[in-house]
Amino acid sequence: MDTTTGATAPDLQAELLRIARKYEELGAQEAASTPYWAPCPATVVTFRAVARALRAEVGAV
Repeated sequence: MDTTTGATAPDLQAELLRIARKYEELGAQEAASTPYWAPCPATVVTFRAVARALRAEVGAV
């Protein structure tokens, strides 16, 4: 079974960065909708952590 997609390392890196930006945007949107006196929602922290992890993987590709 051939599972190759023709994707290259730069393609994969670009996709990881695109996904990381999306998670960063989701975190920013949720943080913006949170009142300043409220604690930062755990989902914001999680979205930002996912974005950091994806960016770290770019270097490993």
